[in-house]
Amino acid sequence: MKGGGDLYTEKPIVGGTGASSGRTAIPTFLRDVFGMKFEIIMGYKNSGDVMLAMERGEVEGVCQT
Repeated sequence: MKGGGDLYTEKPIVGGTGASSGRTAIPTFLRDVFGMKFEIIMGYKNSGDVMLAMERGEVEGVCQT
């Protein structure tokens, strides 16, 4: 989602660390309740791995509290 697009029309790819983690739960909630178009790539070991994935271009961002 280059250029700050709309979360309701574009599909940003975010990284998550597991089904019950905040990095996965927050975009899942926003997708399922508000209809935002997040695609969540789960399975990263920790937030550092998600940040590294962002640098590599594997994901476009991370959602966290």
